[in-house]
Amino acid sequence: SSAGKKLPVLVYAHGGGYLFGSIKSHDRVVKLIANEAGMIVVSINYRLAPEHGFPAQSDDGEDVFLWARNHIHEYNGDAERMAFGGDSGGGHISINVAQRQLEKGEKPPAMLLLYYPATGLPFGDESNALFGKGFGLDSNFFEYILTQVFPGRELATTEPDGYMAPLVAKNLNGMPPTILATAGFDIL
Repeated sequence: SSAGKKLPVLVYAHGGGYLFGSIKSHDRVVKLIANEAGMIVVSINYRLAPEHGFPAQSDDGEDVFLWARNHIHEYNGDAERMAFGGDSGGGHISINVAQRQLEKGEKPPAMLLLYYPATGLPFGDESNALFGKGFGLDSNFFEYILTQVFPGRELATTEPDGYMAPLVAKNLNGMPPTILATAGFDIL
């Protein structure tokens, strides 16, 4: 690209169920995205559970998004073409960042890039019944994750809010264009 041309930007939050994962664990993925798409990728760490329960992860994602919006020009990035993305828990953070910006009357990310994002609680879902055993992320481990990320909440019987489970959000109007990749045999 020419020296004066600003590059599109992707702020990326790693997956790991909010319990594990890091910039290092996802380094190859974000480098591949940056190289293939010809863009700047800002890979973020965020506080992990159980030491930091929800919404600390989305707080951190929003902080990085706002920092990048204000400073990415220093790295030849285009704040007007800044997306947010992530896999699994990182996808959940991405959705929350867009929701929060819209709720505040601010401009959300230009788009979302979501790989098998956590969008709801799987209790009673057909995907949970079909793929809850024998397919990587099983129901028992997912339930353990939830107890660590949302401590003190009886999630199987409590109605989640639209930030915990974006699928039940009362209003998703204004959400940015989204590329959503799902896994074929996954409870998420």
